[in-house]
Amino acid sequence: LVQRLPRVRMKGCKTQAAWLLLTAFSVRAAELTTSVFTVRQAWSQWPDGWSRKVHVVVSGSGGPVSMILHGRGGDGLSAQSSILGQQAQNSNQGNNVVLFPEGFQAEGFQGSWNVYGSPSEADDVAFFDEILDHVSNFSNVDLTPGVTLFGYSEGCAAIMDLFIASRRQELKRAVCGGSALLQAQHSNGQFYKRSFANGPYDLAIGPLYDRELWLVHGALDDVVPWSGGFAVPFGAEVLSAEDTAQAWANHFMGSTVKAVRTETRYGEQYVYGPGTVKLFKLNSLGHDLNIVAVDDWASICLDMLSPGDDAVNSDTLAVAMGAASPRPTTLLAAAVAVAAGTVA
Repeated sequence: LVQRLPRVRMKGCKTQAAWLLLTAFSVRAAELTTSVFTVRQAWSQWPDGWSRKVHVVVSGSGGPVSMILHGRGGDGLSAQSSILGQQAQNSNQGNNVVLFPEGFQAEGFQGSWNVYGSPSEADDVAFFDEILDHVSNFSNVDLTPGVTLFGYSEGCAAIMDLFIASRRQELKRAVCGGSALLQAQHSNGQFYKRSFANGPYDLAIGPLYDRELWLVHGALDDVVPWSGGFAVPFGAEVLSAEDTAQAWANHFMGSTVKAVRTETRYGEQYVYGPGTVKLFKLNSLGHDLNIVAVDDWASICLDMLSPGDDAVNSDTLAVAMGAASPRPTTLLAAAVAVAAGTVA
């Protein structure tokens, strides 16, 4: 079944085709169901168009929406099978909608998102616009409280781009791990976005306010270094984890806000203001913290989604794996390694 969107944005862009087509694999109805739909995009790399999948899981009667973005080398199905993907379905007393969008999955593009230095040049901001437009048509989808995003490594970098460039009020909160702002994205107190989808960060912008962002980073990360500097996936310089968090805190709450630092069982936590921005430092871990410390990563994510909800906290992760121990790191690591992808 092929459906044209009720609203099509025509964008004058040097490399992006000005049309989008949405194809649903399930018959459109008043209520969204567990299914797959696609957003069709065309751009200079793929002028005949590519249908990008969005996997949908509707739990209970539906409700608030969250999205889980895989890393490079992953896809929507692997993200759906991850522990985070499974446990997100327990939020809001089991009544929710979880979406698993995909990067560019054509051969040779590694399932990448269009972040600086990645193979894909697809317009990800337009992609997420169309996702939100589509799901808003269904009576069992509640966008009122806003959408929560989760992403690690390149999935996190894609969230950074969205939080800078997207004007969608529905994108309210995110947990973002293993990445940082590029120096090109933020300098001298100013954020920058791309003026077109495969270009440089050349256009000053003020990101939307009224958002929350939690960052998770390994102190020993040598791929996207905690202290900043050259980041291999981007082939470019990034801000330090602390400077990235401070930049977002300054934007959301003003330049006088300072972090309150506390020790945790996995390292340190930096809390800015009432927790609008948080930075979680995992002292003994590197870029693979979402694999070797997957229970910590999932617990932080789920706390953003359902704070204080015992149905989705880290102590229940073992139940999902059928394990006796409340902290089955080895089993969890195997599951989430698939969802994360092997490339940053």
